[in-house]
Amino acid sequence: MTAVIGSVRDRLLANHQRLEALLERQCAATAAQDGDEALRLWAEVESGVLMHLEAEEAYLIPTLLRSSERDARALARELCHIRARLTEVRPCTGSRAARTSSVPDFVHELRAHVHSADRIILRWADSHLEDPGRASVIDVLLDKHTANKQAL
Repeated sequence: MTAVIGSVRDRLLANHQRLEALLERQCAATAAQDGDEALRLWAEVESGVLMHLEAEEAYLIPTLLRSSERDARALARELCHIRARLTEVRPCTGSRAARTSSVPDFVHELRAHVHSADRIILRWADSHLEDPGRASVIDVLLDKHTANKQAL
């Protein structure tokens, strides 16, 4: 098991920032008409977003559900929306259309999720998750991120 580094909130916010930076690079590659790089970066973004969603779904939402069903269900709906948007945006990621609406809109949606997740669950997680749960969330993010980087 990986040693816990910082809080769940710090780790997830850092992961959000990393994903947003990748999306900015992806938009820049699309604007430069570098389709291969845009698609490569999108694959990394998509993998990272899915890994992040899996961590929230597996470790945070079930625990939050016991404490605040309404907040847990709202966050679960948000995660479903992000998954759907990933599928919608994927075909546009190497095209000129991506820089005009699809990917930039997706960036705004992810930013809205960051604010919502921070308000609903991230601060809550550090005070309510038991140590094994906190470590598990961080392990999922660190281990899968490392494995994904090695695969790319």
